[in-house]
Amino acid sequence: MRSRARNNRGFTILELIVTIVVISILVAIALPGMRDLMGRNKVSTEVNRLVSDLLLARNTAITRGTFVTICRSGDQSSCLAASAANEFEQGWMTYAAPATRVAFNSAVAGNELLKVGEAASPEIQVHSLGSQAPAYITYLATGRIDPAVAGNIVITICLNGESTAQVPGRRLTLSVSGRPALSEVAAGSCT
Repeated sequence: MRSRARNNRGFTILELIVTIVVISILVAIALPGMRDLMGRNKVSTEVNRLVSDLLLARNTAITRGTFVTICRSGDQSSCLAASAANEFEQGWMTYAAPATRVAFNSAVAGNELLKVGEAASPEIQVHSLGSQAPAYITYLATGRIDPAVAGNIVITICLNGESTAQVPGRRLTLSVSGRPALSEVAAGSCT
């Protein structure tokens, strides 16, 4: 007697349709959560970069006994004019300087570029707020912020200019003591 071997050459059309439907449902459920996760990660990355550079500036000022300044920079080789107030998403520069609140100039003795903060992702907004939005954040040799800055410096970091329950923005408050503190921005605009 001959035995008949069953030929399995692939999926039936019904099995293929069911598989595609199940995969489509799983993707539809997972995609919004994944998008939110990526947004929270972008905000956290930017916060960590900025806090890291602020702490570098503070520690360097204390260690060297000199002024260390952070300024906003669009080209990472010169400071933006004071008229470009509040915008850190284009990048920033951290440098030692011979005086407080002076723009970086490599030709001047005592100016030393310590670190460059590259531009943020296009959808990330990094702004300093209000009248305490100085053109320069200068640390003194004591680790304190230059006393010419009145009050706390507040910088917000948000995705697409707003804070949501799914992707909350972060508020970085820099007190006169020079220590950064983080808090969450309430849902709404990034202020």
